[in-house]
Amino acid sequence: MNNPLHWFQGPLEEHLKESSSIRLDAAGAAVILLLILAVLLAVLGAVFLGLCVYNDALSRQNPNAGMWGVLCGFFGAIVALIYLIIVTTSKNQPPRCVRCGSFLPPPVPGGPAGPVCPVCGLPAAVLPAEQMRLYAGRRRRYLILWIVMLAAGVILIAGSAVLLAFLLLQSCAG
Repeated sequence: MNNPLHWFQGPLEEHLKESSSIRLDAAGAAVILLLILAVLLAVLGAVFLGLCVYNDALSRQNPNAGMWGVLCGFFGAIVALIYLIIVTTSKNQPPRCVRCGSFLPPPVPGGPAGPVCPVCGLPAAVLPAEQMRLYAGRRRRYLILWIVMLAAGVILIAGSAVLLAFLLLQSCAG
């Protein structure tokens, strides 16, 4: 039994091997692309978390709002958790003067209409309710965006792992 196409069989096998390796290379590039996209989403999520904490600190009139925002942007959820612990355990602090950041004394019955800052000597500037609502709305939006970025990153990493496992199984079988 002589195969009339025996001269074609060798190049065909080589072509199939080459196309298989090309498919594996393309799939490997897809895995790398998915992982790069997941890293970009993680960076964007860290920025959103930092903005969320920054707006929360502004709404609480924290003089270190910028510091908390930057730390959360760089170090992520661990610093945000530390911030939340500090904020929830120090609820009983009096309000602060927006101008100088010093603590305001409690209101005195029969005293002036508004609190007077002991450091500035001026009537204490407090954040208006509309400004507080603005900070709360921003905080909520940035928190939702952070959660979405986190979920998308986890999905991309899981998809990359599945694709990589499929590639490894295919290369072992082939």
